[in-house]
Amino acid sequence: MCGILGIFSSNLNSVFNNYEFESLANSISHRGKSGFGMLDSSSNKFYKKFEDIDFKNMIVNNSNQVMFHALHSITEFTKQPLENSFKKSIVLFNGEIYNFKELSKKYGFESVESDTLFLQKYLDSFSIDELLNNMPKIVEGLNGDFAICYKREDYVFMLRDNLGVKPLFYHYSDEKGCIVISEKTNVFEITEVNPREIVIFNVETKSITKVSRNFYGLMDEVLDLENKIQEKVWDLLVESIKKRIPQNSNKKIGVLFSGGIDSTVIVLILKQLGIKFTCYSAKCSSNSLEEADDFIYAQRISKQYNLDFKYVDIDVKELENLTKDVISIIDDTNYIKVSVALPFLASCRLAQEDEIDVMFSGLGSEEIFAGYRRHKQCDNVNLECLEGLKILHERDLYRDDVITMSCTQELRVPFLDKELIDYCLKIPAKYKLDVEKVKEIKNEVYKKPYLNALVQNKIILRECAKRFLNLEDEYANRLKKAAQYGSKFDKGLLRLAKDKNMNKEDYLKSLNNIQ
Repeated sequence: MCGILGIFSSNLNSVFNNYEFESLANSISHRGKSGFGMLDSSSNKFYKKFEDIDFKNMIVNNSNQVMFHALHSITEFTKQPLENSFKKSIVLFNGEIYNFKELSKKYGFESVESDTLFLQKYLDSFSIDELLNNMPKIVEGLNGDFAICYKREDYVFMLRDNLGVKPLFYHYSDEKGCIVISEKTNVFEITEVNPREIVIFNVETKSITKVSRNFYGLMDEVLDLENKIQEKVWDLLVESIKKRIPQNSNKKIGVLFSGGIDSTVIVLILKQLGIKFTCYSAKCSSNSLEEADDFIYAQRISKQYNLDFKYVDIDVKELENLTKDVISIIDDTNYIKVSVALPFLASCRLAQEDEIDVMFSGLGSEEIFAGYRRHKQCDNVNLECLEGLKILHERDLYRDDVITMSCTQELRVPFLDKELIDYCLKIPAKYKLDVEKVKEIKNEVYKKPYLNALVQNKIILRECAKRFLNLEDEYANRLKKAAQYGSKFDKGLLRLAKDKNMNKEDYLKSLNNIQ
């Protein structure tokens, strides 16, 4: 949604480098198309265009901070950095707090028009001692996807939603003080803000403190009948999608559409709600590659339900350049991450041509409804779901955020809603997996991994789709392939690697070396 950058140091004048700061700001400028905010010791200005900012003449005398913000406005237009001179506070915010209106009413801020304004008023209402001693509890009620940099007097608080949907990194050294930024950079060594921690930097003492936060936990399983559990899951999922629909009707919505159960449920709920949106898909092809399964199903469902569907066909000959772009954007050559990101980036670039503002994704469904092979091979399904949620920010969320933001699109992941996750971690395993079939194949599955395909997963989501959307069995029961396989981008990468007489890992590393 936005880009955050700040430098905090008690000797800022001696460590600040105008050129380096401009370069860092430019590296995240794609994260906003609504405007750019710049705060130095003389002013706090907002610019329509990045080129209009006079970085060379920034003033940092008698100050311990300089900040930049790239705004991608989805709801209300709130310029940042947001200052309160009376409280000596400054907010840099990326994301959205979906329950800010309810919280505004609860805490007496009824006139607040945006989540950013609410956040500042809310945090400003606490003393600095309360913030230092009780910040995890103070932010516990925030339901949303966000990254926050909040400066109060001599303290800088850095935190994220506790799944890590929105990224945040920092650099800390005696030489530079503390630098906070939304994306990875190779300019200096950086550390990711752990979603389960709040990082506090003291500008005067140049010290870092980390405070642990609570995460989701396992509780007693719900004892309701299956139909009642289905109704609860469906109500929570529909509500999650509703709250992620931009209130501004001028904002354009896209959906990453594979024809799998996750994205199909999202598009059909949006259709039921009367929301205008476009489905986007990508496939890799050549004369010797069979048609991509995801494309076949996405096209078929789109025709049957009269969906606005667009796709891009990437020829293997074009794939290498797209792969170089992916590696540059995600700053990683991990084969799984790159191959998954390829259809993602191709789809988002197609959506960028339509000036899409918000992109819905089915990410997270696998974790809460037990959609992976490891869920079929574990002893405690909900515990395995929980463990997967803990590493989602490392494995998937950063990749997906920077891919969408490279196209200036806000990523929305309704399956990762706080209330939905809380409930799904209490659903008995038998409503997620065919547990009887799991027992039957358990002793053989490591010798014969293909047996996993005999075990239906995400049962409750599939049954909900049939019951509440009248989705046909052919679509509801389809065993989804991973994105790179269903789109044939994996086959394309293997073809390119083979042509270079390399294995796939070395091939990707070779592309990174010639960026």
